[in-house]
Amino acid sequence: MFHRFRAKINYAVSIAASGMVLIYMIVIFLLYSGFLRQDYLQKVIHTGTILSQSIEAHLNNIEEAALLFSVPSNEESESFDFHTALYQAFRDMLSSNAELSGLIFVTQTESYSYYTTSYAKRGVQELIDALQGSFYSGREESGWRCISAGTPASPSAELVCIHMVRDDGGVPAGYLLLFPQPSVFTESLEPLQTIYHDNLSACLRFDEDTFLPIQLDGRAAGSGFPDMLPFRMTESSWSDSRFVYISIPMEDFNLCFQASIYLQPLFQKQLIMAAVLLGIFLAASACVVLLIRVYTRNMVSRLETLSEKLDGYSPEKEQGGVS
Repeated sequence: MFHRFRAKINYAVSIAASGMVLIYMIVIFLLYSGFLRQDYLQKVIHTGTILSQSIEAHLNNIEEAALLFSVPSNEESESFDFHTALYQAFRDMLSSNAELSGLIFVTQTESYSYYTTSYAKRGVQELIDALQGSFYSGREESGWRCISAGTPASPSAELVCIHMVRDDGGVPAGYLLLFPQPSVFTESLEPLQTIYHDNLSACLRFDEDTFLPIQLDGRAAGSGFPDMLPFRMTESSWSDSRFVYISIPMEDFNLCFQASIYLQPLFQKQLIMAAVLLGIFLAASACVVLLIRVYTRNMVSRLETLSEKLDGYSPEKEQGGVS
């Protein structure tokens, strides 16, 4: 009888204790996972902020270089050649500014280019035509612009700075187009490669359809980055728990820095935490069950001893002793 009672106690108490331990471990896991998620998100936002500030500093330097440019002129020299002087000015700018890879000077009727990398000729020519048309319309263009590149199936863009150049009398002489070096964007990512490896993708965004890829991983592209993200989204978002997306509007440009971080490191930490908690749960459950079995065995042993004593006691013996 007592052994059956012991088995029922063991079963009920073991289930209750194991359930309490399991619930406790689940709560701890969820809390720790939430902490990991929030901590990782803050690191990603901090990373994106640093990258956007670095890129913006490079673009500011290019704008400052544009302000120092002046149209070559030398009316006193009979041997003065405008083309030679202009290309020499271009070479001087490129040699003194490593952030530039190409320059184009656009007048009402001509364009003079000097660059070391190839650009999308279609997009450049369309921009030149538009700028030459602005001389007649009186509409002045300036600032940063994305020119179309790539194909309709895979749209991308080239970034260019447009600066109006005026002569000594303040009359518009032409537009200077400045093309940044690709390293302006990629060198900001290099220190982070040891942290994120191939898990970081980034781009600059002008509008819904125009973006400049800086680094694009196949996993991020497969998840819809960047063309599926809304433009100028100023908060982070998650995609099926595998990617975190951030968007940081840049202060002085009509640009939005967007980044996608693949959450493999976060998953690894969660898996390690889950494995540790599972081990703790199994060990705790085994200890609880063992302690319950020891306690109930001792309790049954005492009950059996007490029962034997009670069985040995009888009223006849009691009466015989009295008579």
